[in-house]
Amino acid sequence: MDYIQSYSHSNKRPTCDEISSFARQRAALTKAIDDVNKLKRRLAARARALNFALSPIRRIPDDLLGYIFDFCVSDGHDNPHMDPASPPWSLTGVCQTWRAVSTASSGLWSSFSISDTRYVMLGSRYSSLDSYVSAVKRTSQLSQQRPLRIQLLDIDSMSPDYHSFGMNIIASLSETATASRIRSLRVISKFSVIRAVSGMLLPSLENLEIKLLLPRMGPNPEEDFSRPISFNFENAPKLRRYKEGHSHQAEINMPWAQLTHSCLYHQSFVHVPKLRDVEVLILNGQDGQFAELQDHRVVLPRLRCLEIVSRHSPALPGRIPTTVFECFDIPALDELKITSIQTLGPNEPMDAFFAAFIVFSPFFGACPSCCSFTLR
Repeated sequence: MDYIQSYSHSNKRPTCDEISSFARQRAALTKAIDDVNKLKRRLAARARALNFALSPIRRIPDDLLGYIFDFCVSDGHDNPHMDPASPPWSLTGVCQTWRAVSTASSGLWSSFSISDTRYVMLGSRYSSLDSYVSAVKRTSQLSQQRPLRIQLLDIDSMSPDYHSFGMNIIASLSETATASRIRSLRVISKFSVIRAVSGMLLPSLENLEIKLLLPRMGPNPEEDFSRPISFNFENAPKLRRYKEGHSHQAEINMPWAQLTHSCLYHQSFVHVPKLRDVEVLILNGQDGQFAELQDHRVVLPRLRCLEIVSRHSPALPGRIPTTVFECFDIPALDELKITSIQTLGPNEPMDAFFAAFIVFSPFFGACPSCCSFTLR
C-alpha cells in the first residue's frame, strides 16, 4: 500500500518533514490538474471549431444550396411577400456565403407578392414607402432575366392615404426591363390600379387573373363609376390563360381568340363565341344568366373541358335551361362538369336538391361518358 494512502486508514500523525513534503506534492498535483483542465478546455474548443468547420452545411455545393433555398419560397401557395424577416430576404442575412448564393439565385426573386395591407403590417421594417418601392426594384434586379410571376393584392384598398402606394408600385413595374418579363400576373385591387396595369406593355404575359375590389373606405375621386368601366389587355400578344376573380361590371378587352384556358363570369359571356382556341372553359353565374348564351351560336372546335358553375336557391325558378347546351358546337369535348351551388332555406325540403339533377338529365343522356355532376 502506498505510504501516503496509509493515512486514510489510521489516525497516525505525520511528522513535520512529512507535512512539508505532502504540502509540496499537493500543490504540484493541483497545478498539474489545472494544467490538464486548461489543456482539456483548449482541446474541446479546438474540437468544436473542427466540428463547425466540418458541418454538413459547409460541404454543400453552392448550386445545391441554391436548390434548397428554392424550397424556402416555393410552398405551393401565394408568392413570397416583401417581408425582410421571411425568405428569400431573410436568407441574405445569415452569412456572406448565403448572401452570395441567394442573391445569385435568380429563381428566388422571380415570384413575389405586393400588398399595401402587408406594407402596413411591415411598417416598422421599412423606413418609408420609398424604401419599400426600392425593395421591389431590387427584387426585380435580382431576378435577372427570369420570367416574373407577380401578385398585386389589395393595392390601394385599405385607405385613401395609401393611394400613392399603388401608383408608385405600378410605375416601378412598368419599367421596360421588368414589364417585358412578366409572365404571370394576378391583380386583386380596385379600378384605378387595374386600369394602370392594363396600360402596361406586357409582351410576355401568359397568365392573367383579375379581381375588382370596391373601395372599403369613403369615395375616392379616382374611382369614377359614373362612366363605363373598361380595361384593355389587348397589348398582351402571348396571353393564353385568363381568370376572373368574381362578378363585376367592367368591360374587359383582350385577345379572346388566342386564349386556351378561361374562367369567366356572366358579364363576359358575350365573349364566349370569340374563344376559338380555348381548351378549358369555366363559366360562373346564376342560373338565369346562362340564358344569355342562347342568343349565340358557340363553336369551340378545340374545347376539351367545359365546367358550368351555377348558384341558385332551389326554391327560386330559373335554373339553367337545357337549351343552353344546344347552342354549343363542341366536337372535341372530353369532359363536362356541372357544379350546382344551392342554398337551402330553413323550410326548404331536400327534394329541391334532386330537382336540379333532373334538369340536366337530358343532356347527360347525350354525353354519358364525359359528364359529371356536383351538388354543393
